[in-house]
Amino acid sequence: MKKKRVLRFIPVRCPPLAMLAAVLICVAAPCMANEQIVGTVVDVEGSFMPARIKIKLDQSSATCPSGVPLTWASTNYDNNKAVYSGLLAALANSRKIVFVIADADTTCTGVGIHFQ
Repeated sequence: MKKKRVLRFIPVRCPPLAMLAAVLICVAAPCMANEQIVGTVVDVEGSFMPARIKIKLDQSSATCPSGVPLTWASTNYDNNKAVYSGLLAALANSRKIVFVIADADTTCTGVGIHFQ
């Protein structure tokens, strides 16, 4: 006759500091919320290069309604040039981008951009 195997749970101790960090991350996550606009690039204005780029998408949001240009402005001009070339490629190929705006921003200035 075979013996039945009994599964036993071994208590795992979690250091208090690790638990505190996990709780703080869960609590602080809503504070780091950003607004995202996903759309196809329809216009890229390079008049203000390399300081900033004005972008228009086929989609809008409550913060940045249709017709209001989105702005990409970084103090790193090489970053602006790289984003500009990516935006031109997205415009030429009708590709979508994800334009990320800080949650409390009313100037429609991006903090992140993702090419899809």
